[in-house]
Amino acid sequence: MSQNIDISTLADYSPRTWVQGEDADASKFQTDFDAIETAISNLNKAAQDVNSSHSGATAPTPNTIAGQIFFDTDVDIWYGDPDASGADDEFLTRIKAYSIDLATAGTDTFKLSGVTQRNTTENGRTTTGVLRAFTIAAGMLGTNDQALRLTAYLDKSGASGTCTIQVRFGTTPTSRISFAFTADTTGAYYIEAILSRISATAVDVAGVALSEAEGDSVAAFNAGSADIDLTVAQTLDLNLSAISAGTVTFQGAFVEILL
Repeated sequence: MSQNIDISTLADYSPRTWVQGEDADASKFQTDFDAIETAISNLNKAAQDVNSSHSGATAPTPNTIAGQIFFDTDVDIWYGDPDASGADDEFLTRIKAYSIDLATAGTDTFKLSGVTQRNTTENGRTTTGVLRAFTIAAGMLGTNDQALRLTAYLDKSGASGTCTIQVRFGTTPTSRISFAFTADTTGAYYIEAILSRISATAVDVAGVALSEAEGDSVAAFNAGSADIDLTVAQTLDLNLSAISAGTVTFQGAFVEILL
């Protein structure tokens, strides 16, 4: 967007200085009138800029006002102009804080970490299907080596039987790692999976699952495949892909974004 006029350029109206005995004609009055008209027009434009140059798909130009705040509607991020060199300093907000690169005291940058989602609504299944799904916002994994961690707690009850639980990820979720449990009758399961971005279209997935009833653990790793567009929303879920008997119940899980 373009500013109509920079507020700092507004000038006071200076009336014409008349000389004693000078003829008063229409052109001289017109010059004074035009000066007043221009001053009012510039004032109106500046007022419009104050109201309209705070938000848009591009920063306002010319942008030479230190302290100006601007909201970029293209990426949903607030920017400030601390030194009259342009809107180049991002503000952290609840909506987009995870996507902003923060500066360290050195030369590196990092993104905010912490829990992004949690769910403790139980869901029991005796047949195959999704135990719990989470929506991963577009761009949440915006930097290579950034990672998500899924930690989940489940329970196996009822008849003794095998089951397989997948950690799936993608626009259309596909299995990234899979954990097979054998003959558990009752007991708790604990699953932890880490999805690390290696490019804009791929993630490495590593995970471990613990079985209380069997007293054992299962580990898995799956190298990244170029089939994920991390600039759009994805689904991360726990899928019961096989069960021979009994009930598997989702108890709770949380998703964290790691540095």
